[in-house]
Amino acid sequence: MSIDVKNVTHVYMPNTPFESIAIKDINWTVKDGEFWGLIGHTGSGKSTLIQHLNGLLKPTSGEILINDINIHSKGVSLKSIRQKVGLVFQYPEHQLFEETIERDVAFGPKNMGLAEEEVTERVKEALDLVGLSYEEVKDKSPFELSGGQMRRVAIAGVLAMKPEILILDEPTAGLDPRGRDEILEEIVTLKQKQKLTVILVSHSMEDVAKLVDKLAVMYRGQIVSQGTPREIFQDYEGLVEKGLGIPQITELMIKLKERGKNISTDILTVDEARAEITKHIRRKGLA
Repeated sequence: MSIDVKNVTHVYMPNTPFESIAIKDINWTVKDGEFWGLIGHTGSGKSTLIQHLNGLLKPTSGEILINDINIHSKGVSLKSIRQKVGLVFQYPEHQLFEETIERDVAFGPKNMGLAEEEVTERVKEALDLVGLSYEEVKDKSPFELSGGQMRRVAIAGVLAMKPEILILDEPTAGLDPRGRDEILEEIVTLKQKQKLTVILVSHSMEDVAKLVDKLAVMYRGQIVSQGTPREIFQDYEGLVEKGLGIPQITELMIKLKERGKNISTDILTVDEARAEITKHIRRKGLA
């Protein structure tokens, strides 16, 4: 599924003393099967924007199109849209509320009016997709699990509705390094297995650098730049001005370049940096 955001503006509490423009005149296209990262400092409008993509918020002006259909047109079912556009909020485990994991993951499919057998099959499949065994966890309370496992259960609850677009708002926030790595690996696996369109909202430049195909940068309620991670992270000074940074390894390569080292700064990962520095050392040895 594709997303087209056309000239979208959202004003909170319009025509009051507390009126605030959260996002302004945003244009953004996400094509079917793409993996986008959305970055920006706190308060830049990221969460407001993504809540428009499945109809939780309605634009003050502009249009949101899913597969070329305006989701706020007369006759369009927002319930159906939300089944196709799955949104995982920050700290999604706070939304867990059922007594057992099975019942929690089944909540969405049951509300879709599916038969009991279909609901059970979806719960099993969704738990398997996030690396949890149905038989081992189905009768457990979600609150018996680790933070990372609870987050997997929350993601499974969204996946059980079989979305075609998955939007994740800071999915690794608050997790320890192991839990963080596990969640990111699961996201990559999910995209590949389910052929999903994915939007990842993150404050981690390292995460988006190694995971996403394209990046959109938000600043003061607008998308101010779009491109591949390599393109976006070459604008080091511009990102710093917007309260952002670049991957630490990219920053290291820039500093080495500033010290006169003949190396590329178009580097996003440790492996790429290792290869580039090794080439530089070999060149020096042959000089």
